[in-house]
Amino acid sequence: MPTDSVATAVARYRKCLKALRASVALPLRGPRDRSGVIHDFELAYHWGWVALRAALEQAGPGSSSALDAILTAKRIGWLQGHHPWDALVAAAVRCDQPYDTEFEESVIERIIGSYVPALGNLGATLEARCDLSDPAHSPKVRTGRST
Repeated sequence: MPTDSVATAVARYRKCLKALRASVALPLRGPRDRSGVIHDFELAYHWGWVALRAALEQAGPGSSSALDAILTAKRIGWLQGHHPWDALVAAAVRCDQPYDTEFEESVIERIIGSYVPALGNLGATLEARCDLSDPAHSPKVRTGRST
């Protein structure tokens, strides 16, 4: 299945991450605000792994799913150190199901405290690995371990 170009996927990811950061910066006054944060997280997470998958395909290893993209990126050194990726994947899956207020609040705490920074680190990784300034939108992906 063809995927978006790296530049297109990263641009969509950046837009969603910006919206998520704006959502968590505002006071959460009720269920609609909490739902909005979770929705923005789902979009940023989705476009984050889509961008990661596109970059991995350009670099060679490829991947087929969010979990596969994240595991591949960890294996080749694109995601190093402590990243809450396993919990992030589980939260994204769980957010697609009905949940109660207590769970919702715990997810929002993790989104604000762990997931937004991890998604931001992913953006930095993609920018470090990919030449996104190519006007033809066919960036060259740099492989190898990050420093």
